[in-house]
Amino acid sequence: MPEQERAGRAGSFRGSGAVESIDWEEMFRDSPVGIAVVNDEGRPLGVNDAFVDMIGYSPDELRGMTFMEFTHLDDVQKDVELYEKLVAGEIPHYRIDKRYVTASGEVMWAELYVTTTPTPAGSDARFVAFVRDITDRRRAEERYRSLFENSRDAIVLTDHEGNFRRVNDAFVELTGYSRSELEELRAQDLYEDPGRRQELLEALEDSGYVQGFELQLRRADGRLVYCTVTTNLRPGPEGRRGIQAIIRDVTAQKELEEELRQQALHDSLTGLPNRTLLHDRLDQALARIERSPEACLAVLFLDLDGFKAVNDRHGHEVGDRMLRRIAARLSELVRDGDTVARFGGDEFVVLLHELEGVEETELVARRICDGVGGVEPAEASPTGLTMSIGIALVAADDPRGLPREDVLDDPSELIRWADRAMYRAKEAGGCSYRYSRPGNGDRAEG
Repeated sequence: MPEQERAGRAGSFRGSGAVESIDWEEMFRDSPVGIAVVNDEGRPLGVNDAFVDMIGYSPDELRGMTFMEFTHLDDVQKDVELYEKLVAGEIPHYRIDKRYVTASGEVMWAELYVTTTPTPAGSDARFVAFVRDITDRRRAEERYRSLFENSRDAIVLTDHEGNFRRVNDAFVELTGYSRSELEELRAQDLYEDPGRRQELLEALEDSGYVQGFELQLRRADGRLVYCTVTTNLRPGPEGRRGIQAIIRDVTAQKELEEELRQQALHDSLTGLPNRTLLHDRLDQALARIERSPEACLAVLFLDLDGFKAVNDRHGHEVGDRMLRRIAARLSELVRDGDTVARFGGDEFVVLLHELEGVEETELVARRICDGVGGVEPAEASPTGLTMSIGIALVAADDPRGLPREDVLDDPSELIRWADRAMYRAKEAGGCSYRYSRPGNGDRAEG
């Protein structure tokens, strides 16, 4: 800026007699903060370069205006009310965020601080206004506010204790609680597992930022929603940090994953575990056997007697309906925790683990033989169906048990031996069960 113009601005200010009473003239002139000395009417008597650059009016133009004339219409009332209190001596100063309309017509956001100043006798300068341009900050806040309110993801701000400080509409929709109801709750009240919040807080303390944290929230209507959370710590009052979280509802994704997992591990006709899931559970059961030498388990290989004839005579639709009934019945006949799997066609496999004794195996086998015959045959088989069962046993204290080292090395060996024993039961006339033991033949039972 030309020195002549700079001196002119300062000179116009000096002409009011105000600066002579202030010992910070150099600071006033060179400050990056806009400064204006005004009288009771709100008319600028002197301004610094920064103020002129912000507002866009020359010092001479400003002398003929009051601050109300270049204040945004929506902010005039609150500024005037505070200024009148200041003039009346009711308050010593005030601070507000307000908008100015510059000479070019642009809107500028400013942080305004106005205070009284000592003046010499006969001077009409009464007050000093400090103006800082915060337009960029306010625009950033507006962008954030727009993103916050219009985000399809739920966004929430809480304090460290979990009290909700701010939520967007998506969060209200996600949780089913109204804003007033959320004011009475804390974040941990919505967690299906409150311990997960503590895990989240610990992760935040370690890094200050957590992405993709999975949890379940309980909605107001009691329904569970699966969510992933991206969260970070935010500065808070008195050094206490708050938490900002972006929460995405992934319930549909989880349900799809579960559906695909169900399809991959379960039989599409009966809903029972398929071979893949059966082998996985067999591996787990044998791992427990390896850790506990005294434990025992059994694999029962089941085959419906005469089902092929039913299928050929009445068609696959009727046959499928019978298989679904048989599957449901088998699930009722075994113990809680046991596995009933469809092996293929009319073959099923039952895995009995954590047996307290071999006698439990026989009890289940008898229940199956008796219970399957009670399935309502409908038009498929007027005389009902029976089942042949082969049993492969792993038990340390029973002579019918298979060698542990064989089945631990090859878990599918259990199924093969049970399959062979099933054919012995079928050859014996069906509706019976047999144990299988390598090297000693098969023993008929039932």
